[in-house]
Amino acid sequence: MILKETEIRNNSIVLTLQEEGKSEKLTLSVDDFYEFHLVSGMEIDAGKMKEIRAAAEKTAVFAKCLHKLAARDRSTEEMRIWLRDSVKASSSLREEILARLEKLGYLDDERYCREQTAAMKNALKGERLIEETLLKKGISQEMIRRCLWGYDDEEENARRFAAKILRSRSRSSLRKAKDDIITRLYQRGFSMECARSAAESADYGSLAEDQTENAGTALQKARRRYGRKYSGYELRSRLYRYGLQQGFAADAVNAAIDEMEKEYEED
Repeated sequence: MILKETEIRNNSIVLTLQEEGKSEKLTLSVDDFYEFHLVSGMEIDAGKMKEIRAAAEKTAVFAKCLHKLAARDRSTEEMRIWLRDSVKASSSLREEILARLEKLGYLDDERYCREQTAAMKNALKGERLIEETLLKKGISQEMIRRCLWGYDDEEENARRFAAKILRSRSRSSLRKAKDDIITRLYQRGFSMECARSAAESADYGSLAEDQTENAGTALQKARRRYGRKYSGYELRSRLYRYGLQQGFAADAVNAAIDEMEKEYEED
C-alpha cells in the first residue's frame, strides 16, 4: 500500500492510500500520524496497515463521540451503551475511548449529576424521581445523594407545583383538586407525605368561592347526556350522584341542580 498524499483537516490527518489502482482514505489523529512516522510516497506493509486501520477506527469512533456529546451532555454509562449498541464498538475499544473522553473532560459523571439535579430541581421535580432518573443513567446512588444533599427546597417546590396545578383546575371541585395535587406530586417524585402536606396547605380560596358555579358547569354537560334517557326525579338522582362522584359537596350539587331546573322551567 502506497501513501499517495496527506491532508490536514479539522485537527486530524486524512491519508490517501493506493494499491493496484484502488484508493482508500483513512483519518488519523495528529499524534497517531507522527507516531507512525508517515510521509507521502512511502510504502506501507500489511502489518503496519493493520495498525493504521485500528488507529483510524479509534479516531472515527472518538469523533462520533464528540459529535454525540456536542448535542447534550451524557453520563459515562449512556455513552458506553451507545458505543455498544449503535456504534458496535468492541468492549476494549469502548473502554479505551471512554477513558480518553474522561481524561479530556468530555465525560464527567459528577458534573453531569450536579447539572442534571439542578435542572430537575428547577423543573420542580421531586427527589425520588430525580434519583430514579439518574440511576437509570448509570449514576451511583451515593453520588446522587451527595448532589441532592445541598438542596432543602423539596417542600417549597411541592407547594409551588401544587399552586401550578390549582391554576389549571379552576372549574374543578375542591376534593378533586386536592386529590389531583397529591397524585401529580407523587408522580413527579415527591414523597406521599410531602404531597399531602402541599395539598393541605394550598390556597383554595378562589376555587372554594366558585363551587356551586363549577358544579353547575359539570352538571350541564352531564344533563346533556342523561337528559336523552331520563327526566324528573330519575334525572335529578343521576345528576346528584354524578356531582358527588366529581367531588362536589352535596349542598353545592343540590344548589346547582335547583338553579338548572329553574332555568329549564323558565325556558
